[in-house]
Amino acid sequence: MVVKGGSLNEENGVGIKHYRAGFILFLISQAVVFMVLIAVRFLIAGGKVGPYSQPLGVVITVVMLLSAWLAKSSRNAVQAGNSEAVQKRLASAIWLGVLAFALVLIMWTMVRNDGYSVTMPSLEVFWVATGFWLVYVLLGLFVLFAARSRGRLVGYTPDNDWDLEASSHFWTFVTVGWIALWIAFFFL
Repeated sequence: MVVKGGSLNEENGVGIKHYRAGFILFLISQAVVFMVLIAVRFLIAGGKVGPYSQPLGVVITVVMLLSAWLAKSSRNAVQAGNSEAVQKRLASAIWLGVLAFALVLIMWTMVRNDGYSVTMPSLEVFWVATGFWLVYVLLGLFVLFAARSRGRLVGYTPDNDWDLEASSHFWTFVTVGWIALWIAFFFL
């Protein structure tokens, strides 16, 4: 990978706007997974809300929103030239993501321990949908960790932070995915 002029504004003849457009298309393609899972939820479970912990769903949502905000605000720290803040915000976003992951596993355990049949149709869709979301969380945590590692090793500049931007966008996508699942499974 050859970078002209030390920034990603122009790399191998392709401007950063092309990278952004491609990444947006990638995120849209990944959103199809969530739309299909939500559609299946309504086809199988109808209008019934499953036996999920409402308070725990709220906690997971708040944790993910805070984590996404920290990931996004790390880009503001780059613009301000504060690499220490970038590292702290990304580390906090990662740990909050790990907490959200653990909380979903706790929710699974709570539903299972309440004596509901694992094969109950609305629960089957819930297991699959939240399981897919957990895979996206693992991918997002890896991407955030990679962005943090790159920041620690090489550093970011206002002209060269595309990987940090992409990782924060992906983490926001994971958060929006959870919010969509939360609304579909906990309220509708």
